[in-house]
Amino acid sequence: MFKHYPELRIEMEGEHQVKNAAAALMAIGYLKMFYALPVDDDHISNGLKKANWPGRFEIIKEKPTIILDGAHNKEGMESLAKALNRRYPDKTVHIIFAMTKEKNAYELLLPLSSLRIGSAFAAPFDFPRAASPAEIKEKSPFEMQEVPNWQTAMEEAKKSASMNDVIVICGSLYFISEIKQ
Repeated sequence: MFKHYPELRIEMEGEHQVKNAAAALMAIGYLKMFYALPVDDDHISNGLKKANWPGRFEIIKEKPTIILDGAHNKEGMESLAKALNRRYPDKTVHIIFAMTKEKNAYELLLPLSSLRIGSAFAAPFDFPRAASPAEIKEKSPFEMQEVPNWQTAMEEAKKSASMNDVIVICGSLYFISEIKQ
């Protein structure tokens, strides 16, 4: 009933994105079966290659690599840690992190403990439910520095990072939205 696509590629990082693409392919196959979606294999292939999600493992700079990721729950942070370990296994990672008050900093940050952490910064952001850097630092499973804003965190991370390191900004989609502005 469903077609096998041996040559498809997706550019989005993470095992969950492969599963999402597979689910989309199943839906497309079902719709095509009833002539409800007239697409050919080239459309599917090109669509998957071009698919992206701003703020999700979004590489915004190289040398050092700077990644924005809106991971804001345990599963998202686990996916982020896996993607970083898979893509940059030997790189030192510098973390800039912010979150909302109702989240558990220890639970969110724990997956990142598997990384080679060079520096970590707890930053505030302009949102009514934003957690303070002090709250984040207190519950972090690894050493973090409090900073007055994300701009200071970025300056400090760049000072700490070599050109081959990775700077990851994560913890909240609201935080990523502020940075992207």
